[in-house]
Amino acid sequence: MDAAHLLDVAGAAEPSFFELASQRSMALVLGPALKYLVTVLASWRPRELGRLLGRIDEVILVVEYFLQRHYLREHAATLAENFYGLKRVSLSPNDGDLDLGNVDAVPSGLTARQRALSLFFTVMGPYLAKKAEAYHVALTRNRNHDNSAPAPENAPRLVQAFRRVFLKGYPVAQTAWNVASVAVHMLCLSGRLQSFTPDLWIAGLQLGRLDRTDYDVQTSARKQVLASRQQVRAAAGPLRALLLLATHYLRDAVRFALPISIFFLSFLQWWHASGHAAAANATPVVPSPLPSEPSPDGIAMVEDPTICPLCRDPRTNPAALAASGLLFCYPCVFKYVERHRRCPVTHLPATIDMLIRIHD
Repeated sequence: MDAAHLLDVAGAAEPSFFELASQRSMALVLGPALKYLVTVLASWRPRELGRLLGRIDEVILVVEYFLQRHYLREHAATLAENFYGLKRVSLSPNDGDLDLGNVDAVPSGLTARQRALSLFFTVMGPYLAKKAEAYHVALTRNRNHDNSAPAPENAPRLVQAFRRVFLKGYPVAQTAWNVASVAVHMLCLSGRLQSFTPDLWIAGLQLGRLDRTDYDVQTSARKQVLASRQQVRAAAGPLRALLLLATHYLRDAVRFALPISIFFLSFLQWWHASGHAAAANATPVVPSPLPSEPSPDGIAMVEDPTICPLCRDPRTNPAALAASGLLFCYPCVFKYVERHRRCPVTHLPATIDMLIRIHD
């Protein structure tokens, strides 16, 4: 997970545009990567896991909630932000001291309000946006169907009024949010605003790069965790100590392998969605064989492809000779092959079993 921290540019405190854009892209692929993983698992065990596909959005919501909640509490950053060596910093220098007396409320330097807003915009926001988009598509489809085939409305008036307001208001709200996002991006790049996204601005936060102090704090905390684990294992019995050791190693492995797994799952999803997998597994097309060379002692071919080389008349009742692939009149070639047991043009060995009748 610390590999992306090598992107530190000249020790600057402010992240580069590449880091901001990269962490944003990684955050957007987390949900699809989890969805692809659940889909693959459900295809292996459809009876046990098939029901998860019907609630895939809710499964992703729960997984992302606990995952992002852990990173916000421990690192003051989301998974993608921490991977790129970034952290969330309060815009107001006093915000970090609002609840310093409550250690449980501010374990990562963020206030409880800032963590709650960060968790909402990171996890709940995309989920609600996806559901709203699906609901709007369904309402639009039903409206178009009703216009072509009028049907009585059975829904209460309040529900009908909500649907009409949602149909008109959702595109406006979506456009307004997209415009605000672009405006905030431009203001941030021009140095007039410190927050890179509207949700960061609403939460009163900005993104900063992890500095030497942050790494020292993380290293110290890591040493304390390792020392605490060692004390717990020392006080436990041999079997319990072994189980604790395996659990600790598993947690560390998941911590470092999770970002790499997300990239790998995203690559697999792109590979299958782009058609490369189908192209790689498709049966190769066998090229057509080259035409056989005429024998110097054979019958000369004619330029007109409709003329039989044997009788020199237009072909009737055509037949192909499998040995050479050439076309003749069936009576002509049958007599020739039966007598000479070869192709009349190429002199390749042939039998009457190689004659293929062609029906016009």
